[in-house]
Amino acid sequence: MSSYQNKTKEELIIELKKLQQLNDLLVSSNKKDEKKYDDEELKVREKDLQFRKLSANVPDLIFQFTRRPDGSYFVPIASAGIKNIFGCSPEDVLNDFTPIAKVIYPEDSERVTADIEYSAKHLTYFTCEFRVQIPGKEIQWILSKSTPEKLPDGSVTWYGFNADITEQKKAEEILAYEKRRLSDILKGTNIGTWEWNIQTGETIYNKRWAEIIGYTLDEISPISIETWAKFAHPDDLKISNELLEKHFKGELEYYECEGRMKHKNGHWIWVLDKGSVHSWDKDGNPLLMSGTHQDITEQKKIEGELKKSEERYQDLLTNLNVGVVVHASDTSIVMNNLKASELLGLSDDQLKGKLAIDPNWKFLYENYIPIPFEEYPVQKIASNRKAIKDFILGINQPDKNDINWVSVNGFPVIDSAGQLSEIVISFTDITERKIAEEKLKESYA
Repeated sequence: MSSYQNKTKEELIIELKKLQQLNDLLVSSNKKDEKKYDDEELKVREKDLQFRKLSANVPDLIFQFTRRPDGSYFVPIASAGIKNIFGCSPEDVLNDFTPIAKVIYPEDSERVTADIEYSAKHLTYFTCEFRVQIPGKEIQWILSKSTPEKLPDGSVTWYGFNADITEQKKAEEILAYEKRRLSDILKGTNIGTWEWNIQTGETIYNKRWAEIIGYTLDEISPISIETWAKFAHPDDLKISNELLEKHFKGELEYYECEGRMKHKNGHWIWVLDKGSVHSWDKDGNPLLMSGTHQDITEQKKIEGELKKSEERYQDLLTNLNVGVVVHASDTSIVMNNLKASELLGLSDDQLKGKLAIDPNWKFLYENYIPIPFEEYPVQKIASNRKAIKDFILGINQPDKNDINWVSVNGFPVIDSAGQLSEIVISFTDITERKIAEEKLKESYA
């Protein structure tokens, strides 16, 4: 590759200034000294040719832009990149700025002119981002940067470059959209966020992270990973560190931990802490990690109350003198109490998952005739979705000759979609009553 193809825009601008200086020298030369004049003209031509070679492979525009004392603009020198930026040639703007002015986006035109005039008045570095609409092309974003110089005749000239930053702007718009979207999600979910430099301990928390424990960010500053350790419950901190180590070692894809934190008011609140490492060093050590903090105190309270309710319910079922069996919609047993196991002659493990169609069931009518499968209480409820009440049947337990007599009640559980969810069956032991009734019958016989 030729050396001029490696030139930076800044180096090209320097070459452009040198070219202009030679041109000024040529103009001021004494034309009576023909040899000297010819030598200077040759240098200008050589320099001009060199500049054009240097800038030929640069898609950006390298330019000299001038403001005349009367306020009009023109571009005495422009690289071939002007075609990409403004859709015109260097010759089109040699004495007239109009070809450029007419493609500057209307909403940006006044601002661009104001920035040029400010730079001309104060000789400040010019930098501006604006849009250009070349006929037949999509709108382009242009970045223009240049340094002004005051000329003896009162003109101001700038040396600089214009670059197409359309793709950068699109990327910025996408990034801005994603940031707004993430911000809206975080705001909507009321979640705290954290970022942690694992090597230095430097940590960044958002406003919500501090609010969860009753503080402002200023109140918990200075912030570091020790801030988390300060407010975390010691027992939970130990669990958190163990889970972090597993994540660092690759044993866990994500870090997730439920833990308690000390609130400003003195009570403990529960948080769900989630995160993952997103940057590692060349040796595989974790560098940067980020995640979220969610207040789950109310959820934990509900879980605690639900657990107590389940325990009370289980205690109730265990101590009931009534057998209870809960079937899934396919009639498989999902739950039973101790009394049900006793009456059916099967353990909890033996009952779990057992279907109503199991051939080992031996149910009898009161006249000792086996009950057909379709007449089983659970099967009847599954078929017609109607409750049954005080259905009397005998249970012939496996490997036993004795029969347990029970009075069966049951009902279907229908979900919100109108589908059969569960079938609840309860049965009361009436064996002694049946035996007494049979003895009474025999006494009258």
